[in-house]
Amino acid sequence: MKVLYLNPTVAIGGAERSLIELVSGVDRELVEPLAACVMEGPLTQALREAGARVELNPWPAFALRIGRGSFLSKLLLPFAAIVLIPHVLRLAGMVRREKIAIIHTNGLKSNVIGSVVRLLTGCKLVWHVRDVLQPGMTRSVFGALARWTVTCLVANSRAVAETFPGMPAGRIRVIYNGLDTDLYAPGPPREDVRSALGLSGESFVIGAIGALAPLKGHIHLIRAVPQILKVAPRAKVVIVGQEMYLTLGHEGYRSVLEKEIDARGVRDHVVLSGYRDDPVEVLRCFDVLVHASIYPESFGRVLAEAMACGVPVVATGLGGPLEIIAEPGQGILIPAGDPGAIAAAILSLHGDPDRRRKMSAAGRRRVESAFGRRRYLREVEALYRDVAA
Repeated sequence: MKVLYLNPTVAIGGAERSLIELVSGVDRELVEPLAACVMEGPLTQALREAGARVELNPWPAFALRIGRGSFLSKLLLPFAAIVLIPHVLRLAGMVRREKIAIIHTNGLKSNVIGSVVRLLTGCKLVWHVRDVLQPGMTRSVFGALARWTVTCLVANSRAVAETFPGMPAGRIRVIYNGLDTDLYAPGPPREDVRSALGLSGESFVIGAIGALAPLKGHIHLIRAVPQILKVAPRAKVVIVGQEMYLTLGHEGYRSVLEKEIDARGVRDHVVLSGYRDDPVEVLRCFDVLVHASIYPESFGRVLAEAMACGVPVVATGLGGPLEIIAEPGQGILIPAGDPGAIAAAILSLHGDPDRRRKMSAAGRRRVESAFGRRRYLREVEALYRDVAA
């Protein structure tokens, strides 16, 4: 069967890495993958390398910038609906021309577009939801749209599934993200990577990987650094990521972090590395990974990646991380937006190498048992068979 994948951005974050894992590994005797992308970019190239046939179906630039949290975005919504009509019609034509069996969407904007295309074509529709929607108008609208148009909704955690309380049980499934535990595995850090990250000597390396956006809570990690340095003067914080979101309200966050670094006087101890395309090698340079999101994560893929690489993790206990770190020995859960709690958790690991070793082993076992790539692929393939039937 032909499956058409839709994603609303071409930058690569956790949701996109999970999509690439799916496209590259899905059984080719069952699925022929196609993808419609909004522009050329890293994701289009990665999907081609994963074996998908990619067609460009460009969006107007202002439509790409519409997000959930901005008042201006709400004002622009009616105009976006109008200018995206040609985009939707092209997709509907592609669905008919290619005899697409299933549309598989990977993001809230793509979910809406996919629903409209389903209404125009009758094609089966799978929403892959990777957002914890907060109570309010957006959640109500998406819940109603899902009940009305979606053949099956895939939630990447129970936290996500719970935001669709009215969805019939037979039309919603929790399928955790999967990753290749042969690729994401413990190993020695490479000196060239350490050097590129500004690391030298015997630094205690505290890492964070994620898009530079307020919701990721990087600013609270930076505010924890002075307290950390009082006990661990060789500590170094490496924040890996870029401003990948085009939506209104997310731009300019790197400069906010730069100002906070200078205000705290920790310029020599914090590195903003920008985007890296070698996450495994980066993770192997870390002594601990911190995931400081201030909103519930739908999953928290970087936590699973770090645990698979044997890196102890500290994460805010909101949403998906509560399901990834199922037992205390697998990681440390802390309150959101609390620099003191971040510092205390990091220092508890800094001062206890034996605890770090035990947490490393427990985290690796947790990922192998619950979040392996093979399980992820088989569950999605079973979903496709059921939807097609």
